[in-house]
Amino acid sequence: MVVENYSEGLQYLKSEISRTELTCRTDDKFLLRFLRAKKCDSKRAFTLLQNYYFVRRRYSHVFSNFVPSSVRDILQSGVFEVLSQCDQLGRKIFVGRVSRWEVYKHNVIDLLRANLMILETLLEEVEVQQNGIVIIYDCRGFTWRHAIQFTPRVIYLITKLLESTFPVRYKEMHIVYMHALAKNVVSFIKPLMTKKMKKRVHLHDNCMQQLHSFLSKNCLPEEYGGELKNQDFRIFLEKVLNLEEEFGYHQKYWTEN
Repeated sequence: MVVENYSEGLQYLKSEISRTELTCRTDDKFLLRFLRAKKCDSKRAFTLLQNYYFVRRRYSHVFSNFVPSSVRDILQSGVFEVLSQCDQLGRKIFVGRVSRWEVYKHNVIDLLRANLMILETLLEEVEVQQNGIVIIYDCRGFTWRHAIQFTPRVIYLITKLLESTFPVRYKEMHIVYMHALAKNVVSFIKPLMTKKMKKRVHLHDNCMQQLHSFLSKNCLPEEYGGELKNQDFRIFLEKVLNLEEEFGYHQKYWTEN
């Protein structure tokens, strides 16, 4: 059901929450994330909202102690970064770098937790809810020690949590510096993606010219053939860490009965 405005959509969501006794946040700011993610289709937004809380209760090993301080080391390592410059369409660019993943120290679930917290922080911005995000995964440094962590169960969990239960619009995903081992992992992940998402995944190997056909150079760091200099990932890191109290408050909806 596509409603004509967000007011009607909010009314519908709150009515369904009351009717189904779903335990969740009901403030307008939070619910609007789901309406914007589904382009004001209220029924689809409510389904997404239900899924959002269901997986948080179902996968307690991921969402227990779901606060930024629990992944501080990962955030400080620079594995993930949100670039200061939006792309030419006003979309935030989220970068993940395998070379900064200390595989002996943090497992893939640790990284997933940090990834989700960064996305939650991004969604505090209305522009991100409306315009969506672009993801760049840099596979340099990807070894068999990384690869063996992507078991079928983990791959299923990652695709489920990031794609079908999270209110963010993934506009493009670019995987750069690919090699055979990384391609094998991607080949296992793609079949679990929706048809729409598969079309938005682009593999670039070492060719940055292909990446530039999607993203303007002025929004990319120099390492990807762009013009951005002196990026400091710690700026966004501080923004995430400053939401410790908000994350703690939020998780009560799936940890308390």
